[in-house]
Amino acid sequence: MLQACYNAGERSIDSHATLFSELVTIITFQLDLLDKSEFSKESKLIWSISHFIEDMIDTGKEKLEKQAQRLTEYFEEREISIEN
Repeated sequence: MLQACYNAGERSIDSHATLFSELVTIITFQLDLLDKSEFSKESKLIWSISHFIEDMIDTGKEKLEKQAQRLTEYFEEREISIEN
């Protein structure tokens, strides 16, 4: 699901802000199912997450920016680096 969100691109995220904003909750539930060891810096998962967050912020929409922050904080709480 995360890969599909990333592949949507900034324009689609911007056009469907409510959908993508609500997907953050679903994504975090799914990520909870993964062990911390699944989140290596080299993984496509981390790459997709960091770009998805960036795309949400780049829309300039407050709702998406808040969800991007929420997702960033989720990884901080799990002590997982999502920086490229």
